Amino acid sequence: MWGDRDRILPSLHLTAAREAFPHASWHLFPGTGHMPQIERPAAFNEVVRPLLTKVPA
Repeated sequence: MWGDRDRILPSLHLTAAREAFPHASWHLFPGTGHMPQIERPAAFNEVVRPLLTKVPA
């Protein structure tokens, strides 16, 4: 997950990450910096919760 305004790991890094991990899920949060979980908690939860249901207990 990336914020499109991340100054620590700019969203340009997402391109390399997608190439390195082509089967991985990804999400780019608009108007968000380095901490989408804090800056956009509701949107973050909407993305993360479905992923958590796929993790074996």
